[in-house]
Amino acid sequence: MSGEIAGINSEDIEYFENYTGVSFTLPEESNESLPMCNFQGLKEGYKPFHGYLSMVVCVLGTLFNLLNILVLSHKDMRGNPINLILTGIAVADVLVMIEYIPFIIHNNLLDENSRRIEDRFSWGWGIFMWVHVNFTIIIHNVSIWLTLSLAIWRFIMIRHHVLAVTLCTIARCKIVLFMGYVVPVILTIPNFLAMSIEEKVQELEDRNATIYVIQWSKLAESRNKLLYRLNVWFYSFFLKFVPCIVLTVFTGFLIRALYQAEENSKRIKNGTSDKAQQRGQGGEQAGQVSRRKRHTDRTTRLLIVILVLFLLTEFPQGILGMLSAIFGDEFFLDCYSPLGEMMDIMALLNCSINFVLFCIMSVQFRITFNKVLGTKEFMAKHFSSYVARNEAEAIPLNSCKN
Repeated sequence: MSGEIAGINSEDIEYFENYTGVSFTLPEESNESLPMCNFQGLKEGYKPFHGYLSMVVCVLGTLFNLLNILVLSHKDMRGNPINLILTGIAVADVLVMIEYIPFIIHNNLLDENSRRIEDRFSWGWGIFMWVHVNFTIIIHNVSIWLTLSLAIWRFIMIRHHVLAVTLCTIARCKIVLFMGYVVPVILTIPNFLAMSIEEKVQELEDRNATIYVIQWSKLAESRNKLLYRLNVWFYSFFLKFVPCIVLTVFTGFLIRALYQAEENSKRIKNGTSDKAQQRGQGGEQAGQVSRRKRHTDRTTRLLIVILVLFLLTEFPQGILGMLSAIFGDEFFLDCYSPLGEMMDIMALLNCSINFVLFCIMSVQFRITFNKVLGTKEFMAKHFSSYVARNEAEAIPLNSCKN
């Protein structure tokens, strides 16, 4: 993009198009090059649905994650460090969706034609956008920190049982949660400094309108845009792409460990059963061990699904962010920006789906959920065999070995 319209430069135009849906057309130039990516049609095709779809996902996702927090923090569940980390992730997901609701209402659901441009780009909205951009980065880093901690924590539990007793404690888990919410705030300070709210004058047919937009600050653009360039590389590469790589490695370790555990279980199953029968005792103990083994495998599978879905959401953003840092603003405007709303809805869906996964894959979660909501008696009355089977398979989540 090149040229200016009424004192509004290309960065302002990109801001308008991304966050308000207002389209501006720059004067055509004979030497204008073709865009690096042709995603504009995809963006325009999805845009009419984004507001309504995002609102539904945010409302349901907020409700689901509040239920996650309620169940995972119950006395039957909070004794397990893994459940504390999952609670921390649920809190971050709630914050993401609650903060996104006014953003989507202002940009997608309110009628643009009935509002003055001063209302759409007011000083108050400029403050909100400044907070929104930085808050999104903070919570995103919180989610990455806690999700990565979840993978590493589970890997230690299933591969290093002796170390897990001393390392995977509730006290250490609380430290991880505290750091998970404090460190991202500190890491976002450069972005706070790199962005500012600027006043612009927009020339209309009948008047001049004063509007406020988010721009890179003078500090970010000084010294040949040193802070700007460091900012782009720091957040796109070190805080997004690299954690995704590390998370992929540990997810692969978990899948491999689960596969090896299943193979070992198959090899020793028959031998253990024969020895128990020959001794005439230990059958009940063997059954308890078998139930605990099944529970451990189910928990690991659940966490693997959560990690894979997180990677499917974050990895494309990490790759596009890294390419934007390499190829510069042209790639960001032509390739990354048109996919922004679609990446937003993918992130919102990922924030909302954990409750469904817990209900489907975790027996202990279902039992505690029924207890918290007072539906246990109803389930026992109408589905007694189902409840009995679940309670027989459930293992109390109060040990780091689970």
